[in-house]
Amino acid sequence: MTQLVFFLLLSFPLYSFARYSQAGNAVSSICSRTHAPALCTSTSTRFAHTYSFSSISAKSVLEMQLRATAKRASAAKSKAAKLAGKYPLSTAIALRACTGLYGNIIDLIGVSSRAIDANDGQTKQMVNLMLMEIRQTVQQCDMAFQKLGVKNPMSRFNNSLFKMSTNCDDLNNIM
Repeated sequence: MTQLVFFLLLSFPLYSFARYSQAGNAVSSICSRTHAPALCTSTSTRFAHTYSFSSISAKSVLEMQLRATAKRASAAKSKAAKLAGKYPLSTAIALRACTGLYGNIIDLIGVSSRAIDANDGQTKQMVNLMLMEIRQTVQQCDMAFQKLGVKNPMSRFNNSLFKMSTNCDDLNNIM
């Protein structure tokens, strides 16, 4: 009896790991068709456990990538708000503008997430437009600092948000 309990205790983590690994491999395979496959895979696999292996598709990876992008935008929004109090006034104003822009990105992702369920040509176009708007919003944040002639303290966030939205676009086009 003790051996059976011990076997079951050891088997469960192995089964979970194998299941997670299969989902991760499926996500990686789909992400390989995006502009930034490593970023797509690393950010999407965090959400793969919420899907069964058989349901991993371009649509589900797009959903994962949108969730990851929203999480990243939320982190950027928090960081920009915190940094605004640590910089001179002109930079702080630009950071506050970026804080609002990151909020817009989160809203756009929400609209895109709800729209992909329709899965028709017109909706696909609308999602593409939303994703393009996300990239333009990131560039607006960058331009606020370029106008001041100062380094953008949010550039790392902006670079990843731009790449993640491009990956979302790629996944939307694969569907």
